[in-house]
Amino acid sequence: MIKYQELLDKFVELTFLLRGYDYNDVNTDAQNLIRLAYRAGSQPFQKITEGVSYIWVNYADTSSNKQVISETRIYSETEVVITKKQLRTIDVHWTFYGQEAQDIAYEFRQRLLSYKAKDFLDTSDIKLITLIPEVILLYEEINNIWWPKIDIIVQYYLVTTFDEIIPILNAVNIELDTEKEKITL
Repeated sequence: MIKYQELLDKFVELTFLLRGYDYNDVNTDAQNLIRLAYRAGSQPFQKITEGVSYIWVNYADTSSNKQVISETRIYSETEVVITKKQLRTIDVHWTFYGQEAQDIAYEFRQRLLSYKAKDFLDTSDIKLITLIPEVILLYEEINNIWWPKIDIIVQYYLVTTFDEIIPILNAVNIELDTEKEKITL
C-alpha cells in the first residue's frame, strides 16, 4: 500500500518530469518553481515572470472507493492469504502562477496524457482518468499584485492492495453426544 507522503512525492516528481526539470538536481531554479501548496513560505512572492507550479493531493470520496474485492488463495500448507483490493480516487491539484501560466499549464495538461506520464505512474498502479479540464486563466491578488493563475484538478485511480495471512486450521476434535453413544471424530 502506498502511503500519502509517497503519493505526494510521486506527483511532485511527475510535475518536475512534465515541466522538463530534473527532480534530483538540487542546484537548479526548478526547486523554487515547483512547490507543495499550503506550506510555510509557499506563497508566490518570486518574480511574476517566473512560472511557478504548486501541487497538492487529496483522496476523493467517490462510489468506486467503497468497493472492495476479496480474493482468497492458499499461501502454504499452514496459511491462507486473503487479498483485498480497493480502487481509490485521487484528486491532484496543480496551480500555475506567472505571466506564462496559461502556456505552461496548457503544455502541462497535454503532457499529462503522454506516454512518459503514464509510464511513470504505472510503477505505482496509478491510472489517469482522462477527463482533464481545459486550462482557464484567472487572476488572484497577492501583495497588491494581480497574478495570472490557473488551477487544474485531475483525477487518478490508485489500486490499493491489502494482504491478510490467516493460519489454516489443520485438525478439529469433534465429540458428538447422542442419547445412545458418544462418538469422537
